Amino acid sequence: MEVERSERLELKLSPVAHGSVFVHSYSDRVDLDFNDVNAESGVSHVIEVKIPMALARKLSEELANDLAEYDAKVAEKAAEKELAESSEN
Repeated sequence: MEVERSERLELKLSPVAHGSVFVHSYSDRVDLDFNDVNAESGVSHVIEVKIPMALARKLSEELANDLAEYDAKVAEKAAEKELAESSEN
């Protein structure tokens, strides 16, 4: 039997969270930094994620594609709604 350890960390940032990206010119690494404050407790959270350049490139490509698809769907739904409203009048 093989024993494997796994961990899961899930973070949900608030709409007022701040984020930044730093691409290192001296290494093959990208830093993703997030800052948020828990509205209930007032506790400030700082999250630093350091990832290899190749992963950063892959994630940025996937993010750009997913956002473009999302925006297209939102625009399509808005156009359908506008068409339905104009045909009712």
